[in-house]
Amino acid sequence: MSFQGNTLKIRHITRGQGLQFNIFYNNNGEIKTILGQTLNKGDWTLVLPGCVEYIANTGQLRFNDVSLTLSDKDIKNFNPTFSDNAQNKNMPPKTIMNNIPYIPVKINNEQYLIKTSKKLPNIKWLPSLPYADKKINLSSIYSSLSNDTPRMIIKIAGRYYKWALNKKYSSPRDIKILEKSESKNS
Repeated sequence: MSFQGNTLKIRHITRGQGLQFNIFYNNNGEIKTILGQTLNKGDWTLVLPGCVEYIANTGQLRFNDVSLTLSDKDIKNFNPTFSDNAQNKNMPPKTIMNNIPYIPVKINNEQYLIKTSKKLPNIKWLPSLPYADKKINLSSIYSSLSNDTPRMIIKIAGRYYKWALNKKYSSPRDIKILEKSESKNS
């Protein structure tokens, strides 16, 4: 898990499978929004500013990514509630970092997510970046960077994010969500 602060990561999956979560917290350290994405070879994804990123390797996952530092104005395109207060751009308290919402497990080749609290919001599942060509890799983009490229990438990423949040996606069929059982010892 890592807190993104004022950075945007653009990630290209080069091998395997996984799950990625962008987790947004309120000022009390409570989870407010969980954005999830299944990751497969060739997919592109974003790790958003102001969130805690949590990635689960579900099968030989490998990826390349690049981080872009965003201005306060650009951050607001992705996370309107992100505070301008400099202290909030640093690593969140340890209690937030230790608050993993779901634990992924694989049993008999079936993927499950165990919900760690009954108070969690539902996961909003997002698709892979539709603007990205799966044949292009991050290395080729990185080697052709110009002064205008980061600005263009931020603009495209912002459009995707707004587009994706307005779409309705159901949970991937091959992932089952289980409630964590509460055991009472007497």
